[in-house]
Amino acid sequence: MPRSIYSTFFLICLGIFFTINASVYRIDERPSEDATEVFNKAFKTTADTIIIPNPGAPWIVRPLKFRGSNKVIIWEKGTILQAKKGAFEKYDKLLSINKSHNITLIGYGATLQMNKAEYNDGQWRHCLGIFNSENINVYGFTIRDSGGDGIKVDAHKAPFYSKNIHIKDCVLDNNRRQGISIISAENLLMENCIIKNTTGTNPQSGVDLEPNRATQRLVNIRIRNVEVFNNTGYGLLMWLTNMDSTSLPVSVRFENCRVTGNGRGGIRVRNIGDNSPKGLIEYSNCTIENNSGNALEITNKSSTSAEVKLTDCQIVSSRKTPIVINPGGSSKPGGVRFINLRVKHPKNKTLLYSEGNLFDISGNIIVESNSSPATNIGAASENISLTINERTISF
Repeated sequence: MPRSIYSTFFLICLGIFFTINASVYRIDERPSEDATEVFNKAFKTTADTIIIPNPGAPWIVRPLKFRGSNKVIIWEKGTILQAKKGAFEKYDKLLSINKSHNITLIGYGATLQMNKAEYNDGQWRHCLGIFNSENINVYGFTIRDSGGDGIKVDAHKAPFYSKNIHIKDCVLDNNRRQGISIISAENLLMENCIIKNTTGTNPQSGVDLEPNRATQRLVNIRIRNVEVFNNTGYGLLMWLTNMDSTSLPVSVRFENCRVTGNGRGGIRVRNIGDNSPKGLIEYSNCTIENNSGNALEITNKSSTSAEVKLTDCQIVSSRKTPIVINPGGSSKPGGVRFINLRVKHPKNKTLLYSEGNLFDISGNIIVESNSSPATNIGAASENISLTINERTISF
């Protein structure tokens, strides 16, 4: 079969429909103790499509850096890209994509893998880094055993964000710092992924949204149909310490996500204080179940900053308090909406707790419990319009 026809047929079989009308470069070399230059040569080809075959043994490489545009790179099923032992310094990545445009990586059944056990310092040896890039698609990979993040999306130079990123059908497993860190992005969609077993160095969470400066952004970030479980830290973490009122409004939506069995808690939103950006952070139809810490923890969230909203979500079997909203440094902490939040609430546990007064908390919570749910917030709280409906059940 001609190579150009082969590539188009392969993509159609995966349900990914776009046309390849140009040449195809297929790696013909065999694996060796160091295949780095094989990949560097392939990345520099003028062909629009690169095929990375499965030779029956891992491709062992030093850090790979890609910069280019208008390419499709296909890893055949079973292909393993393996970090070379002892070859990765503190800030190296297995594969970094920098200042690139219109790049699609397809790896259904393929693996990007590092050597986590040897990385005892630092937190930056990521498997896949996407920096200052636009129109990047990542489909179908297992990404595992990094010394930092499975995937990091960031931008170190102006305009300080990556744009139009699509991550689909990936498994992020046993990474050291995070499953994925989204530092700065506009129009990012992550869907149908599994993020699990993150452990090693803090925060050790599944998904972390954490800009490093006020000029970075979280605009139209959508994470849907994602399972996040058995991470040492939190399942879903947002930490907006480094943004301020000059930052663009944030727009983040988690939809149909399942957050279970994480060590420190399910969802944590922190440091969206008095001088933080406006916007909306929404969790829709998500399940937060059987996490070791609090199911939902919101700290230092000002009622005048970006709103946090939970719509049609459920909290099941929280081992600690289902909902904690703590003032932190905010002068008027709050700005949280609950729309049809369902909580399966064990006996003798507080439903909602705060260390101080809250402001502008509204919505409705349906509680299934074998005892009346308790709330414990400051006596001077204001603009609290929260309806709690009870259903008595046995546990």
